[in-house]
Amino acid sequence: MQRPEHVHHRVGVTQGSRTVYLAGQVSWDTEGNLAGRDDVAAQAEKCSLNIAAGATAADLATVTVYSVDLDEAKAEQFVIGRDRAAATLGVEFQQPSTWIEVASLAAPGYLVEVEAVAVLP
Repeated sequence: MQRPEHVHHRVGVTQGSRTVYLAGQVSWDTEGNLAGRDDVAAQAEKCSLNIAAGATAADLATVTVYSVDLDEAKAEQFVIGRDRAAATLGVEFQQPSTWIEVASLAAPGYLVEVEAVAVLP
């Protein structure tokens, strides 16, 4: 696994006048169907892309990741998926984050959910 300082950022500084709270994003496609069944990296990528639809990566102040049965392998897969989304968008996701292990999410098949706080101009 990558060293924590390469994947975990502790402090974020934002500027703006509007704070936006993005509810947990799961790996829904445009029709509301689960994307990436049984694939943590694919779900992390889709969650990250869904969040970016509401704000740019630079707008994100903090991110909370909920992962079913979180372990080192799933954390690595999440980082791979997040990095693929960043590459697609041409950005870096460097906001502070907290990762929380959960027993399950709202619907069967969902492995990760990501919520965020963004600050917009």
